[in-house]
Amino acid sequence: MTRINSAAVLGAGTMGAQIAAHLANAGIPVLLLDLDPKTAAAGLKRAQELKPDPFFTRNKAADLVSVGGFETDLPKVAACDWIIEAV
Repeated sequence: MTRINSAAVLGAGTMGAQIAAHLANAGIPVLLLDLDPKTAAAGLKRAQELKPDPFFTRNKAADLVSVGGFETDLPKVAACDWIIEAV
């Protein structure tokens, strides 16, 4: 079986941010991208405010999600083992 060491989620809306949360719950570092870093950060914040919280262990899992923008951070996707499009 192939091990997933990192993932990217393209789109930080309702679905994308929660997918990133669940990958982080599994211990996988995630790059969450949207149009710009502010939009990605806002999507992550919305996910963190949901009830029930999609982050099972908030401090550990949330630290595994990094945010960015398509224009500035898209080259980082090349280093990811799994890429999920959620736009």
